[in-house]
Amino acid sequence: MQAETPTPGIRRGVAIGLAAVSTAALLLVVTLFGQSQASPDLRSLWPLPGLYLLEIAVLALASWFGIVFSGPDRPAWLPALPWAAGGALFAFVVLGAWTIGLFLLPGAVGLLASAWLAGVDPRGEPTSRPVLFLTAALIQAAVIFVVVAAGG
Repeated sequence: MQAETPTPGIRRGVAIGLAAVSTAALLLVVTLFGQSQASPDLRSLWPLPGLYLLEIAVLALASWFGIVFSGPDRPAWLPALPWAAGGALFAFVVLGAWTIGLFLLPGAVGLLASAWLAGVDPRGEPTSRPVLFLTAALIQAAVIFVVVAAGG
């Protein structure tokens, strides 16, 4: 007996729920980490790590947006948004492994899983974009290295 694959509606519902929980987790980590690092006048967070924390929050929200609002009648770039944002988030996970990275890992994996679950076109064909994911991760890592090397 062969197991039935979940219907697209169920997959989409699970993807949206997982994206919401993962995004909330990432926003919580960013908020708590920012509060723990901030001085009373917030100067210790600016420009770095404040810009990194802001970017992580924007990437999480962009990924959630791409998962929730993608569909067959939507722009073609919308389903690609979670893959690009996920790749950039994974650069933070890897490069920040000894600081914030491990705390970001569950949310980043959750967003990647939800992007995979949501990435099915109306014919049932997968629309995963691993090349976009890896490209975004490499670009984000390069940006981080340049900023750190420049003394940021």
